[in-house]
Amino acid sequence: MEPKTNLPIPRTRIVNGIDQLKGLKVDPFRSTATQADEIGKRLKEQFPMIKNEVFGRVSVEMHLGAATAAMIHSSNACHLVKDDYTDDAYVADISWLCNDYARLIADLTKSTGGQYELTQDTGSEIINNEATQPAARDPAAKQKVQKQRGDARDRKRSESAGLDLEAQAP
Repeated sequence: MEPKTNLPIPRTRIVNGIDQLKGLKVDPFRSTATQADEIGKRLKEQFPMIKNEVFGRVSVEMHLGAATAAMIHSSNACHLVKDDYTDDAYVADISWLCNDYARLIADLTKSTGGQYELTQDTGSEIINNEATQPAARDPAAKQKVQKQRGDARDRKRSESAGLDLEAQAP
């Protein structure tokens, strides 16, 4: 991202910058991530760049702390800044790139069953927690959500086919 405008750098500018790099060789036997990092560092010399990074805090109940800590330490979706165990919860300050948000949410949901709270660095906005996802912990709520999704999907299909469900109901 460009630091002045906070907008993505245009693709053509990046391609032109890569073309101007001297001594650039792509090695098929090295990790693409490390090669991309090296190219990024060399491109920073040509024009200013910043990462589109978001900081936040995840907190879970104590019994889910170990699983969440293990997920955060091994995840490629986020980086641990600081973590702490309080009397009743595990709290971790983390950072992630905007394009890794979906993977972070998927990893958190998998390791906690949806029982987590993720707030951005302002501390006021709750991105996702168990109160907004009752289906994650209640089987009856999960069935209700699935039925609502199925009904909406059926309505959409019938509308696209030109059918009227209310007219067909007995």
